Amino acid sequence: VDVHIVTASRSHLNNVFKAINVAGFTVTEPIYGLLAAGEVVVTQEERELGCLLIDIGGQTTDLAVYFDGSAHFTEKLPIGADAITRDLAYGLRTSLSQAQQIKENYGVAMTNLLEQNESEVNFTAMDGRTFRKVSRRFLIDIIEPRVEEIFTLVGEKLQDSGYADRVVPGGVILTGGGSLLKGIEQASDRILQLSSRVGLPQGVIGKSDIVGHPSFATAVGLLAFPFKGDGQWRAVARRRSGRAGGTGSWTQKVRTWVEETF
Repeated sequence: VDVHIVTASRSHLNNVFKAINVAGFTVTEPIYGLLAAGEVVVTQEERELGCLLIDIGGQTTDLAVYFDGSAHFTEKLPIGADAITRDLAYGLRTSLSQAQQIKENYGVAMTNLLEQNESEVNFTAMDGRTFRKVSRRFLIDIIEPRVEEIFTLVGEKLQDSGYADRVVPGGVILTGGGSLLKGIEQASDRILQLSSRVGLPQGVIGKSDIVGHPSFATAVGLLAFPFKGDGQWRAVARRRSGRAGGTGSWTQKVRTWVEETF
């Protein structure tokens, strides 16, 4: 059998389980967040033909290579969209919250996407009172190098995986909060030399500002995961309810052990 194994720290998982239990919920089964996001943003055809999923989060950037219907390679990079926010805060001498707003409202991933008549950006300095202004070109001079670094690292990991040729048909699917940066698709196209699109959760009904937002792709994927894919595996996961979170009576645990064993 060919398998793809994802490992995680037991102490880290236990901390997550405890936090969820304190919130009044029970863990059914731990799922790698990147694969959960892939359940709702990667189409079955892309999964079969071959594609690269890139989840640009705040602290990390995760990537997964799909072909022949499943994930064959996953990797986590210790850099994400928060690095762009920190660069802006440092370069503009302003707070992180102000830098985040500037990035979301005025940020652009590439200089050549900037229009000639772009106006200046007004913001407050670190003290919250002093007003300053800069050109959007100055913002892009800060943002673009970090975007290039992220995609360059992704490209290197993809080449090291040996699966670079397998992702050409489906191209790149971008998700996570970092995929909302204007021009991120064009930057991915240029640096990775692959067609790119922003992946939004699909096949899920709910509030459009949540289910249609790439920032919530992992959360939506986690909720949808038990109802997708291999029904037999999902049935086993449901029978394990309580084991992962450490809840349930002694008789329930024995019954679960018997069901899983026999």
